[in-house]
Amino acid sequence: RAQKISLTFQASGSNRIDRVITTFNCKEHSRGNMYTVYVGDIQEEEKKDIIVEVFVNRVLSPTDHYPLCTVNVSYEDLRTGHVQTLEQTVAIARSTSDITAGSVSSRVVDMAID
Repeated sequence: RAQKISLTFQASGSNRIDRVITTFNCKEHSRGNMYTVYVGDIQEEEKKDIIVEVFVNRVLSPTDHYPLCTVNVSYEDLRTGHVQTLEQTVAIARSTSDITAGSVSSRVVDMAID
């Protein structure tokens, strides 16, 4: 069980966070760049959804690992009583069609942090 959970999303490189869709309290630190979502408490096996829309610029060449944003998770672990932090980079593959079109079609990146 965890409580006082917060997730901070920070855009990578020249990417821009267009919006964060959630029912939780969300603070904008830097428009288009950094947002924190305050989830609060969560029970074991319980799931919460947060949607982050990221605008990405053109790439010069295809890549299997194009960072969209970094997610920092902070929470109090009730088993240990300590505050824990995790960091994860969310990345996608970019193809040749992304280069010529100048934009990326909509993709869903489903990420779970255990």
